[in-house]
Amino acid sequence: MSPLTIALSVIVASLLVLLFLQPRKKGLPPGPTGLPLIGNLLNLISENSTEYFSRMSQKHGPLMSIQLGTQRIVVINSQEWLYQAFVKQGDHFNHRHHSTVIYFITNGRGIAMAEGQKWKDSRRITVQLLRDFGLGKTSIENYVNLELQTLLDTLHEKVNKPVDLHHDLSTAVLNIVWHMLVGEQFKMGDPTLHWIIDSLEQTLNLVEQGGFLNFTPVLQFIGTFFQPKAFRVLFSMIHRIRYFYRLIKTHNEKMDDPARSHDLIYVFLEEQKRLKKLGQPLGTFTDSQLVWLLSDLFIVGLDTTVTTLRWSVLFFITRPKVTQKLIEEIDSVIGSERKPCLNDRDNMPYMEAFINEVMRFSTITPLAAHATPEDTTLGEYHIPKQTLVIANLWGIHHDPKVWGDPHEFRPERFLGPEGKAMLKHLVPFSLGRRNCLGESLARTEIFLFLTSLLQQFTFVQHGDKPSEKFNHGILMHPVHHKVILKHRQHDHPQKNSSSDGIHSAFSC
Repeated sequence: MSPLTIALSVIVASLLVLLFLQPRKKGLPPGPTGLPLIGNLLNLISENSTEYFSRMSQKHGPLMSIQLGTQRIVVINSQEWLYQAFVKQGDHFNHRHHSTVIYFITNGRGIAMAEGQKWKDSRRITVQLLRDFGLGKTSIENYVNLELQTLLDTLHEKVNKPVDLHHDLSTAVLNIVWHMLVGEQFKMGDPTLHWIIDSLEQTLNLVEQGGFLNFTPVLQFIGTFFQPKAFRVLFSMIHRIRYFYRLIKTHNEKMDDPARSHDLIYVFLEEQKRLKKLGQPLGTFTDSQLVWLLSDLFIVGLDTTVTTLRWSVLFFITRPKVTQKLIEEIDSVIGSERKPCLNDRDNMPYMEAFINEVMRFSTITPLAAHATPEDTTLGEYHIPKQTLVIANLWGIHHDPKVWGDPHEFRPERFLGPEGKAMLKHLVPFSLGRRNCLGESLARTEIFLFLTSLLQQFTFVQHGDKPSEKFNHGILMHPVHHKVILKHRQHDHPQKNSSSDGIHSAFSC
């Protein structure tokens, strides 16, 4: 008997045992009937999961359940049920499912997969750091503008040439996050920076390839670890984790240096120091928890913002009439003599509406997966402990009953009767206690980046018109494409090399 036959026999036998031991869950929301052993898994593999959920919800309702292997999972397809579960009953739906590849890799460390006190401590310390950096105030805006100016200077050297902006955008955004978490700054083109970006993206891509196999008992490791590139990516991840440990060691050696920077690692280590001084156990404040917290925050802080910027650039090319309206608003409100600032947002409703429509149309994070810590109810339905509950954010953003023409890119839908920007029905960062902590920072970066890019450059299509189709996964990526940057009619601003020059150039 071949090794493959033996492996398949073990898998089938394990599934049969699980099916026999699995108690039938009654009282769950209605949903499609699945095949024995695998449930609706083939549907989720053969077609896009978000579209499948949306299609099934038309038949079974906005709150439904499907069979995934031997377990029944709950799927939320409306904002009303999302608010009920994640906000009004947030304590009953704020855990993570333990039978996933991501949970296996992290062992519940970090913040994305953490629960209980570990999650509370990680969230508290992250919120504290964001406040210390002055999120929503001039201080964080100034630092974003420092990185933005470096990006603009780099792009001015690439005008009239085909360029894929992915890596340049990633470098600028990661440097902002890196400064907040580690207290350092990379130069454009730094090989360590490129390695970190590639390592984070490869890890995310590896898990993405597994799809819903990652949530299926027994089969959960096949989709991820049986890929040819799996060991190479895992080796890179281990190398990255070791690099983070070295950063912690370096920070520990400088704890008493009055000239040291203020960043997440120091905030975390200060809490360790306080607990040791009191003779208390470290609890959730261990070095391993800090390493995975750094990893989670880098992924969240990098990919969501960069992907939104990439989609925006794509729409600059494919929607010239929309782009022209954006340019006219920028020229009217800001002009060419000064740089954009956050105070301009209230006077630029079309830019705000454009950003909201990019977030709706692309829905960068299409699904939000939670789990129930205990038996609970949702409406008239009984939801057992450790039930996987998935919010179909893409479906919520593409519901014809809410949006009318959800597959049309139309920023005007986010403009109120008086021309003011509005956010009705938009949930790109999810809702509730586990919503994205970095929403305010992301919106700050996106507004300043897009407004500055359009103020200084014209975006010209290179080659065939780029596709607006998604690369489906944990994140909805646009396809890679190149653009040609050209200077706007007004001469582009001179480079600013000093911090004083930057502050002056970006003053309102």
